[in-house]
Amino acid sequence: MINKRNIVGAIAVAVMVLLSAVPSFAASPSSTQPVEVTVSPTVAIAARWAGGGNNSTITLGTIPADNIQRTFTGGPAGQEIMTFSNVGIDIWTRLADNFAGIDPFAPSNFRFTGLNITVPRSYTTTYQIIGNNTPKAPAGNHTIFPVTFDITIPFGTAPGGYTNTVFFSAVQHGFAAPTTP
Repeated sequence: MINKRNIVGAIAVAVMVLLSAVPSFAASPSSTQPVEVTVSPTVAIAARWAGGGNNSTITLGTIPADNIQRTFTGGPAGQEIMTFSNVGIDIWTRLADNFAGIDPFAPSNFRFTGLNITVPRSYTTTYQIIGNNTPKAPAGNHTIFPVTFDITIPFGTAPGGYTNTVFFSAVQHGFAAPTTP
């Protein structure tokens, strides 16, 4: 025979076990919680020509093949490198190859100054540092650095269009030089 007292007792114990498993806290009209976030190092640059968009084409115009060096001053009307990085960075530059056209000519006919380079340096197809330990950008903004280009078109270079690609690449200061692109 089932004892009613035993059933009531078992139900009472079961209810107490269930209630003890539910967390209890007092509700209030407001609540606060701490927030934690870790910001990772960010290396980010952009390059633009004459106020154009990121990676805009560098257009030097029509130049005679007279072996005279011509300068294209960096800044809003010329070349600019922008950093959005939150750490100090090293900025590197190179050319893809010879200037392609009817009479290809060497990268050394194209030179750069800017950032840490104050005396014009001839381009090569391997990376050269242009900005050593460039400071981080201000919070919520970017920093702009002008880069000046010089070009000399060798005597006898046939008329026509010539192309090349300038690469700018950045790494966190003190890290190995880039190898690509």
